[in-house]
Amino acid sequence: TVQLILYADTPNAGGEYKVWVTPVGNYSPGSGFFGFVPKYSKTDNFKAPSDGPPPPDAVLSGTKFYDTDTDGVFDLGVEPGVALVRIDNCVLGPSGLECTLIATTGGGGAWSASFPVGANYIICEELPSSLPGYSWVQTAPAPNAGLNGARCYSGTVVGDITGLDFGDVCLGPGGGRTLGFWSNKNGQALVTTSDLAMLASLNLRNATGAVFDPTNYSQLRRWLLDANATNMAYMLSAQLAAMALNVQHGFVNPAALIYAPGTLSGGATGFASVGAVMAEANTELGLHGTALAGNPWRSYQEALKNALDRANNNQTFVTPGCPVIYP
Repeated sequence: TVQLILYADTPNAGGEYKVWVTPVGNYSPGSGFFGFVPKYSKTDNFKAPSDGPPPPDAVLSGTKFYDTDTDGVFDLGVEPGVALVRIDNCVLGPSGLECTLIATTGGGGAWSASFPVGANYIICEELPSSLPGYSWVQTAPAPNAGLNGARCYSGTVVGDITGLDFGDVCLGPGGGRTLGFWSNKNGQALVTTSDLAMLASLNLRNATGAVFDPTNYSQLRRWLLDANATNMAYMLSAQLAAMALNVQHGFVNPAALIYAPGTLSGGATGFASVGAVMAEANTELGLHGTALAGNPWRSYQEALKNALDRANNNQTFVTPGCPVIYP
């Protein structure tokens, strides 16, 4: 059986077509009739009614928005659009998504592109770069399980499709100070007895998993310098202590949002307030003072540690916005 469709309408006034069939080995590009040599080929004439004019193209459209509240939902009239972001149509190949630029968002973040009815689509955004120290993170749409978790839209065009929106936030500095800061002379000049009392009120742990309640700066400094992740609870404690000092001294606003994927307070989009992540970490340390290799809660503690570590390193605070840059 030879499948003839799809083929273009014939220019023949009588609606007549001719089909040529030849063995692959006898096909000769540049010879015969478009490569079909008559003595090796069979032909047949047939008629078919015209399908009429093709249906008009459909329009796919959406908005690229700055997801101020990080909830993955476009709050129309509240959250601003983001211009100059590239929108692609992709296919899923053997090495992953292979994409072609189809639109760039306008001043209000809007984009649109024409597609033939019946076509398949995978619409993704090209996540932009930005200035050093800043990075874009996508919040919408939700991960697409059919595309290995890529945050893209997919389907078949049956008509105009709206609401293909992409949400992002830009991460950057928010006042964090590192373990190194709090263990050097800069931190020493700031730490007070009230800071030590505040740290003692937390569920901090040492390398063995025992409770750590510092009574002087020398103890605190040595504990910070020796912190390691053999017992993940120890390293999580050190990062929690540094963030607690950052908040205590006004460097970090506890209501500030940070990127905290894998934490409970981070939810579906992975964003939570500094205060929420600190409270979650303190609760977990109260439950599990040791988190060695093989402990089922170790990866959870590592997610909490990473969230606080990156914030202490001033990398993952949700900012009011940053430039859209592509390499």
